[in-house]
Amino acid sequence: MSELATLDTMSLTAIADEINAIYSNVENEHMRTAILLAQAGRKFKAKYPDMDKNTLNAKFIKWAEKETPYSSNKIYRYVAVQNSFSNLKKTVDKSIPFSTLEALSSAKASNKTVNAVLKKFDGDKKITTAEVKKIIKKAQPPKPPKPQKPVPVVNPCFAERSKRSGSYVANPGYLLEVIPTHSAETVRILAKHWKQKYHPDRGGDADIFDRIVKAEQQLLKDRGEV
Repeated sequence: MSELATLDTMSLTAIADEINAIYSNVENEHMRTAILLAQAGRKFKAKYPDMDKNTLNAKFIKWAEKETPYSSNKIYRYVAVQNSFSNLKKTVDKSIPFSTLEALSSAKASNKTVNAVLKKFDGDKKITTAEVKKIIKKAQPPKPPKPQKPVPVVNPCFAERSKRSGSYVANPGYLLEVIPTHSAETVRILAKHWKQKYHPDRGGDADIFDRIVKAEQQLLKDRGEV
């Protein structure tokens, strides 16, 4: 008779008795406990087919907490482990710690990685949970590089960024791309270019346009022009 058939014939009381017997054993067979709890959950589902999922889960957990030595949190974790291992054909070594089983049942562990770790437990050498986590991490595909943030294009009509505060400050020369050696005529030419580009009547920004006008006036004043 297969293990699955044996489980199907077990009553809830028999399942609870075996879980308690396993718990009292020095070498707790965590995988067997997970299998038994998952089977008990399926029996509850078969017993109450019309019950909604949340109510059914609450009823199962209440029974499991009463009949076994585990808390609701541990019960959920055992069932989650069993659900993850249910598709594996390989028999899980009874000596594997529960923390290792949980690590192997995580979404990060592929079937190939799980089988490789379980194979290590077949031998005499046992590996720790920390080592298992390292194996899982190493088997993960490399993360794609984070996309670099595009360098913002600073419009010359925006003021120069202050090194101290990081905010923008008024700098007439920076606004118009004027350097100290530029003549008044060059200032007018550059100012005309930016005023045409940002004129409100042409869809430009009125605030930027006003700053360009003020910058032109200031630069011309600095050069002795009205």
